[in-house]
Amino acid sequence: MLLPPLLLAMATAAAAPPAGLEESSWVLSSLGGQPVKQAPAITLRIAEGQATGSDGCNRYRAPVALAGDAFRIQTEAMVSTNMACPPEVMTRASKYTTALERARTARIEEQRLTLRGEDGSVLATFEAQGRDLSGTTWEVTGVNNGKQGVASVVPGSSLTLSFSSDGGVSGSAGCNRYSGKFTADGEKLTIHALASTRKRCSQPPKVMEQEAQFLRALKGSATARMEGDELELRDSHGALMIGATR
Repeated sequence: MLLPPLLLAMATAAAAPPAGLEESSWVLSSLGGQPVKQAPAITLRIAEGQATGSDGCNRYRAPVALAGDAFRIQTEAMVSTNMACPPEVMTRASKYTTALERARTARIEEQRLTLRGEDGSVLATFEAQGRDLSGTTWEVTGVNNGKQGVASVVPGSSLTLSFSSDGGVSGSAGCNRYSGKFTADGEKLTIHALASTRKRCSQPPKVMEQEAQFLRALKGSATARMEGDELELRDSHGALMIGATR
């Protein structure tokens, strides 16, 4: 039996997820009614039927069901990394996972996401994750080495990224300074017109090899995703090219 157009539209609207929740990213601001300000940030991203993010210690991923205000993460299917962190960080991570498990509704109001339990109690609130690279500066923590791996920054060296409001990108490549242009559209990123000074550095060891890998990775970056105080640049195939932190 076909529904009249008006009823069909109402049914479709009722089943739709909260406006702005699909393809959205959030940073935890309160948990169990208490403000959360300590680093590292706890994050939540909703995309393609999956909830992903960081609990402040480990990365997690789980299927999520959305319909109207209904919100349910299938924690029985959740997978996560297994790092050990300080006790207070692990305790907070456990409380966050419990909040996700108990969440039954989600509502967005003025760039704030609120998760509530079955009894209507507020379990967690989140602030929308900023997406604008302009005006941000980052310290690189990892670089794709071109061998299907991401290497930590050579001890004693520093790699930086600064994105200016006029579309410029610049920083230290470990030995030389570099500069170029960037354009961003959502998470899509293009780096172009990249140039650098031409010094040679012998210390620390392998700093010049790292510099070449970094500049190559920067040129090959096609997407940029900010999550809390972390930035990931990936290529068009989804491979991590550069990881950085504020």
